[in-house]
Amino acid sequence: MTTIDIAKLEAAGRSAMAWTPDEADARTNYRAVLGAMIPAMGIIATAAAMLAAIAA
Repeated sequence: MTTIDIAKLEAAGRSAMAWTPDEADARTNYRAVLGAMIPAMGIIATAAAMLAAIAA
């Protein structure tokens, strides 16, 4: 493999990393956001309770 081939592969990798799907421009689905936040808040509350129990 020559240095030109390597440069072409690197350029292809960079352009592929910058690609975003068409759905990225769509409206935010707040139901999905809230659906992800509720379990996350539960995990954070559980971790805080465990830390409080250790500290007490």
